[in-house]
Amino acid sequence: MKLARRAVRVLLWFLLLLFIAIASFFIYLRISARQADKKLIGDPRPLKTTIVLISIDGLRGDAIEKAGAANLAALMRHGSSTLNARTVNPSWTVPAHVSLGTGVVPDKHGILSNDYLRAYFLNQSGRLPTILDFAKARGLSTTAIIGKSSKPFRSYPFLSVRNLDQVVEVDGGAIEIAESAAEIINENKPAFIFIYFSAVDLAGHEFGWLSSEQMAELREIDLAVGMIADALGESLDFGNTYLIVTSDHGGHDKTHGTDQPEDMTIPWIFVGPNVRRNYRITGPVSICDTPATIVRILDARVPPNWDGKPVIEAFLPD
Repeated sequence: MKLARRAVRVLLWFLLLLFIAIASFFIYLRISARQADKKLIGDPRPLKTTIVLISIDGLRGDAIEKAGAANLAALMRHGSSTLNARTVNPSWTVPAHVSLGTGVVPDKHGILSNDYLRAYFLNQSGRLPTILDFAKARGLSTTAIIGKSSKPFRSYPFLSVRNLDQVVEVDGGAIEIAESAAEIINENKPAFIFIYFSAVDLAGHEFGWLSSEQMAELREIDLAVGMIADALGESLDFGNTYLIVTSDHGGHDKTHGTDQPEDMTIPWIFVGPNVRRNYRITGPVSICDTPATIVRILDARVPPNWDGKPVIEAFLPD
């Protein structure tokens, strides 16, 4: 009996110490993140800016024409674009979205596979600044709008947990996601809004890249993108509102993750008041250039260790 009570006490002490250790770890992460935020921008003045970043998982550049994606094509005419932008290697969802958030390649951020848990803790640590850190430093509200997922962490492919005001998980498809986005766009300005569509990638894995099933999913997402563009309205031409549509990777057969051109090539579409109209970008564009371009919009300095650079070619001459 005494041995049993002693064993219970030992177990309780162990659980208490484990809880203290875990709590201390998260407190350390929070303190580190706050210190990183303070160092980010010397001039903390707020900006009246709205930035909408759309990631269409698994979208190859050549799929836009094949699917007859009219709204994406219209945005290309309305702004600057390339269908030959490059993602990172390995061309997986999580490494690519971490690069989309941090502006550095996987060799620097260390996420080399779809390791959602490691990506979460990397973001919480504040070791690498993200575009959301810049957005918050400029006084923008930050929102991620995604479809619901039954798998833990699968709803967070974008490295955006630490300085994210809200995550809107939509129970529905692309149209329902767009409806939620339109409502938030109308309510929250200035704001940084990240919108994630996963159906193209899921269809690619099930039916194959450029299959008729995948093209059907892309056409529905194209309608959703049109709804979002309509919600932004004339502010894309006047004021200070920007829209970027891109992807994390392409694909071939029923997979991706390699350095093949089909996996590495993604579209990049950029629309805004001081962005060139109906302009095809001739220079190279990387997924890491997206956060650097957003930092330029926010009138902040791109971190010197970032691999991405602002896509200056897309802007009208100052």
